[in-house]
Amino acid sequence: MASQTLTGAGGGEDDDIYNRIIYRGMSISRPDSVLGKYSMIKHQRDLHNEANPKNPGKLSQTSRDMDKDGLNTLKYTVKEIVKDILYTFITVDIDAPPS
Repeated sequence: MASQTLTGAGGGEDDDIYNRIIYRGMSISRPDSVLGKYSMIKHQRDLHNEANPKNPGKLSQTSRDMDKDGLNTLKYTVKEIVKDILYTFITVDIDAPPS
């Protein structure tokens, strides 16, 4: 995901995308606590995915950098949209640059 490049992996991706949504004047809706419960499975941090101590500083720069950090230039084609009661599943084909 492109936001991993921004945050350097190691966490912060969820916070970064949340900030981008809010800065664009959009909102996130969540189901009530009866319908929207979840439990995270306890796990060890993945090898080579250590917490990035620079994340707080990078996240504070999201509003400044989000127009030029590459997410807005992502090229993709929507292949399918499936609407469910709790979510919308969008399948895209990303035009990845040659490696």
